[in-house]
Amino acid sequence: MFQSLLLRRPIPCLPEDIDHFKDINDQFGHVKGDKILVRIYAILSTAIGDCGFIGRWGGEEFLIVLETAQWDLIFEKANEIRRAVAEYWHADIGKSVTMTLGFCQYRENTSLDILIASADERSCKSMKELSKYIVIPAGKDSGIL
Repeated sequence: MFQSLLLRRPIPCLPEDIDHFKDINDQFGHVKGDKILVRIYAILSTAIGDCGFIGRWGGEEFLIVLETAQWDLIFEKANEIRRAVAEYWHADIGKSVTMTLGFCQYRENTSLDILIASADERSCKSMKELSKYIVIPAGKDSGIL
C-alpha cells in the first residue's frame, strides 16, 4: 500500500457488509453475533492472505485494502473472499452467512469516507435488488462487486 501511495496509484478498497446480520443478533443474541464476527474476520484474513489487509469498519462491516491495481486480480480476490464467507457453515447457528462487497479506489486528495459511503450505498441497493449476492463489476472507481 505504501508503494501505491508513493507512486500515487489508486488503492483498491473493498467495503464489506454481512447480509442480514441484525437477524443473527436478534435470533441468537449479541454474544453469538460477536462470535460470528470474529469467525468471519478469521475467514477474511485467510482468504486475503498476503494480498492486502483487513480492518473492522463498523458494526458488521469490514474494509479490505488490496495491494494490487489490476482489475482481474481484484475481481478474482473479491470472488474468493465472497465464496469463503458463504461456504463456511456456522454450526452454532445452523446456517452459512453471506456478504455483500462494495468497491472503491482511494486516490490522492480524495476523501476515503466519501468513496466508501458511495460504495456502501450501492451495496445496500444491491442487497435489496438481488436474491443472491454475487460479485459483479460496477463502474470504474466505485460500485458493487
